[in-house]
Amino acid sequence: MARYTVEVLATSREGLEAQIRRARTASEASAAEGVSVRYVASLFMLDDQLCLHLFEGPSPEAVRAVAADAGLDPIRVVETLTDLWSRPGREPTGGT
Repeated sequence: MARYTVEVLATSREGLEAQIRRARTASEASAAEGVSVRYVASLFMLDDQLCLHLFEGPSPEAVRAVAADAGLDPIRVVETLTDLWSRPGREPTGGT
């Protein structure tokens, strides 16, 4: 399953915590409805008041729908690659 980042504004730590709770609840509800979207993690960039919520899902549309159900107002939803070299035997190539 692909991973997607949902980029949203968050003006405070409390706002971020509320977004995370709603994202988790909406992703759990999606599974009950037969659409498998899973909340993975979030990053909050304090200076930019920007939050990146990471989800796994079948499509960007499914992830956007869960974000909407969570009351998030995404700036954008983009496919995201993570942990490319953290697995044994996987090393970055090219450059130094």
